[in-house]
Amino acid sequence: MTASVRPASPDVGARPLDEAAGYDRRDLARTGFFDPDRHSEALALLYADALKAGRPEAAFMFADRRCRLSGPTAYNFMLRAIASRLMNETMHAEADLTKAFEIDPTHDLVIANVLTWGAPALKPIAAASFLDGESRDLDTLRLAMQVLEQAAAPIVCRMRVREDMYEGWVAWPGEGVLALVIRRDGAEASFDLRHDTSHPLACRAWSAAQIAIEIESPRLESVTFRLDGERPHTICPARDRSEARFPLRKRGSRPPRSKNPDHVEVIVPVYGDYAATKVCLDALEAEGSRIAKHVTVIDDCSRDADIRTLVEDGAARGLFTLVRNEANLGFARSVNRVLARVCGGDVLLLNADTILPRESIDRLALAAYSELGVATVTPLSNNGEYTSFPKPNVCNALPTKEEIAALDEVATTTNGGGIIDLPSGVGFCLFITRECLDEVGLLSEAYSRGYFEDVDYCLRAREAGFRNVCATGIYVGHVGNRSFENEKRRLVIRNLAILNERFPDYERECSAFVEADPLKSARANLEERLGPERTVVLLLASAASGPALVLERARQIEGQADDLHCILCEVGDGNDRMTLKSVRGSAPQSLTFALDDGADLSRLHAYLVRAQPQAIEVFAPYALPVPALRVACALKIPMRIAFGDLDWLCDRDFVFAKSCSNTDRPGECHACVDAATPSVLPSKSGCADDRRGARALMIRAGSIAPMDRMAAAFCVAHLKSATQSHLAPAQDILQDAVRFGPRRITLGVLCPEAAVEAVRLVLGIERTLDEQSIRASVVVLGRCSNELGLMSKRRIFVTNVIAEDEYERVLRQYRITHLLSPYRTRRFGLVDRLSAVNGLPKGYFDWSFGALDHKVGDLALDPRICFERAARQIGAWIADREFFVNTVGREEGADLGPDSS
Repeated sequence: MTASVRPASPDVGARPLDEAAGYDRRDLARTGFFDPDRHSEALALLYADALKAGRPEAAFMFADRRCRLSGPTAYNFMLRAIASRLMNETMHAEADLTKAFEIDPTHDLVIANVLTWGAPALKPIAAASFLDGESRDLDTLRLAMQVLEQAAAPIVCRMRVREDMYEGWVAWPGEGVLALVIRRDGAEASFDLRHDTSHPLACRAWSAAQIAIEIESPRLESVTFRLDGERPHTICPARDRSEARFPLRKRGSRPPRSKNPDHVEVIVPVYGDYAATKVCLDALEAEGSRIAKHVTVIDDCSRDADIRTLVEDGAARGLFTLVRNEANLGFARSVNRVLARVCGGDVLLLNADTILPRESIDRLALAAYSELGVATVTPLSNNGEYTSFPKPNVCNALPTKEEIAALDEVATTTNGGGIIDLPSGVGFCLFITRECLDEVGLLSEAYSRGYFEDVDYCLRAREAGFRNVCATGIYVGHVGNRSFENEKRRLVIRNLAILNERFPDYERECSAFVEADPLKSARANLEERLGPERTVVLLLASAASGPALVLERARQIEGQADDLHCILCEVGDGNDRMTLKSVRGSAPQSLTFALDDGADLSRLHAYLVRAQPQAIEVFAPYALPVPALRVACALKIPMRIAFGDLDWLCDRDFVFAKSCSNTDRPGECHACVDAATPSVLPSKSGCADDRRGARALMIRAGSIAPMDRMAAAFCVAHLKSATQSHLAPAQDILQDAVRFGPRRITLGVLCPEAAVEAVRLVLGIERTLDEQSIRASVVVLGRCSNELGLMSKRRIFVTNVIAEDEYERVLRQYRITHLLSPYRTRRFGLVDRLSAVNGLPKGYFDWSFGALDHKVGDLALDPRICFERAARQIGAWIADREFFVNTVGREEGADLGPDSS
């Protein structure tokens, strides 16, 4: 396509960091935008200035980039939410605000925005979170009270321990009298509270009163508010963060311990989730322990009538002793009530959402006594933080009871009674030895209602010289994340601050443990015995060839049917090891085999045969070592060559040899090669051997699997010797393509992976736009090297990494009008799909050399031309006024400037 490019007026240029955003280079430099150490701070300052100037699109850009830098925070997502809301992108704004609240539900500004315009379901949770915090902002408090009024909350209060007083306020609906019941040392005293008309919260809907109660003389246990016709509301004063540690005896003074465990007290606090609680208690009844002499279930003032009936029936049948709390005390206080009465034997703390396999308690006890100095034992689990399987430190899917039993049996068979030291135990199923209990004492109550009191206990035990270990031969199911539902994140943030204050080195130790991953071999033992699930397709690739194409192919395969399961067989950079990982996150995750070890190769072959793979697809075969290819061929299953790029077939000099180098203008060339049939004759003998081997393997393979329309066209035109070609799935093209109707031309350059060729091309485009006064800006959609240097150019902005499911939103909110793929010999599928789904013209390098059908409005570039000529053709393409008017301007009323006629 050719175009007659007319110069635009200099005052109407569209540049994300200049006129469009309202800044010049000096403004950006003053904020520290180009300083790596100040860049994130500068983005926040520029965001605020853009909002003040009424430029929400510019504000969105700055906030969006902050979200994509490492470690996005609740504050960053909140900034982007506000900008999106001002752009009338309501759905995305609410999604960002919800994400901000999920990250930090204690952030005052996030809470205020949720209460003002957030999702209705979040507002009561945000109101409760605000009351649980320390902020005294009266406007936000009134918003919270309005939300609670609509939610028909009966009693609302905020009480805090301040020195020797328990003080705060309470509010209740209507003008009735509220009863205040104070409990000290088991004795209760009752008082009437009346409406205080001068209280800041006093209004037509609420009565309110200020309260101050002495904590000591004697010790205050709880405060209960009672209102006629409503459920009593009981609270307990939280222990101070700096509460005195329980005294620890010197290591040499420990009494001798029994060599064999003979008595275990099982303690199970219950509160919510009837279904999980019933499964837990049923499994505990069937567990069959020899040494679990006594079970205590604590009803922590559950509001679920079914749970109350369940535990009453179990106690009546003699299955356990039932202890009831008159008020909800939380995990630590509930457990301490029972621990204080347990005089002998070990203890198992068990969450009410766990599923114990048979005889697991006895085996936990044996692990605790297998070596000296053990304080706590935690089993493997689907959801056990460090001890999670198959992926550590995440919540894996909960297996069925039958699968839990099978996993436990395999763990016992493969790992036996082995133990591995942990930084701390995990409280969902925590076995504690009597020696530790006698020396360390009770759980800390500084953490209130749950989270990290188990960690605190284990760290105190470690201070006393004990060990916390994982029993790798035991597997316990754990539902998780239901005890406090939406409260969890708030409790985690608050209690983590307490833990870090008391044990400042703990997070660093956790990071070191996660990096070293001492449990990897134990998980691998299970995986090798279990084998993968569902119908398996193997993907064989080298780490050096990059994971992007492999992951894209896995999405294509698994998208064809729910029962297809892709396993990546990745050869490491040194070509000496192969690691097997399930792409979907299930097993395997930890299997590694040495390719230069005969025994390991035999184990690898046996595992793959047991997996019964449907097929194997090979990526970039020239980069794979001979042992890996032999393993693939020895399986005697259908083999396909996954074809998504030209690099592995043709020497890269084939593409770049004619691209001229110039110190002033890199990539400038005045005599590009003429179009010709592609040659696959490499320039170096080593590469020649690699590619001859790749072509030989391609002939041996049953078929080629093109990953996109470009690859399919190349196969049909240039690989006629291939016995069969499986085309990639058809692109989803909307019948009514979405057109965003931007007011200026914005070229989106798709860069899911950093590449030097992308940077050179973007710089060439920027020069072309400047020289020819083309009114357009460039947004690099992804990452690249030297991003700040690239953004020092007047027209260029870089978003940083974009997730697969974010592209539609990014294209819309950055007002992208044209898409460009800068990769000369790969990554066509992404630009093809996004162009089809979003109704945008696309530019790309046609490495099919004309075999791919060219669509009207698109730009197909010869991959052999230099960067300078490619940039000029791209400039002419996006400046084609007739095309722009026909596809966007006339339909959407875009402003083409004063010379649009």
